[in-house]
Amino acid sequence: MIVLDEQLNSDSVAKDFGAWDGRIVTMPQLGWAGLSDESILRILRQHRGCTFVTINHRDFWNVVDGDARCAIICLSLPTRREDEASDWVHRLFRMAPFSTQRARSGHVIKITAHADGAPRVWYYRRRSERRLGPVPLP
Repeated sequence: MIVLDEQLNSDSVAKDFGAWDGRIVTMPQLGWAGLSDESILRILRQHRGCTFVTINHRDFWNVVDGDARCAIICLSLPTRREDEASDWVHRLFRMAPFSTQRARSGHVIKITAHADGAPRVWYYRRRSERRLGPVPLP
């Protein structure tokens, strides 16, 4: 299951993600709207195998540790470019280290646009670990 954060709740973004195989839900659809970041993490950990996608990277990247029960994908993407979210995540899922739910679980992943405009991937399991990346998206 992929859970989209509140900022990714527009019809166009949901439609882009909805074209994928698998279950795609938004936080408001689950009744999770308006929750604190701590509450979001607590609930995610109860849903083994889910992947949380957010553009609120400042509250998650380098703030939380990874958890084996879920994955967190932080997109460094302004709201006006939210329509790129589905493409960035889809490209991430084509990378060997993240191609399955099992492989993604436990990671906190950040995708950001590099100076040349191409998206780059950074990731870690524990904040104390050295960051791996940047790796270009395929």
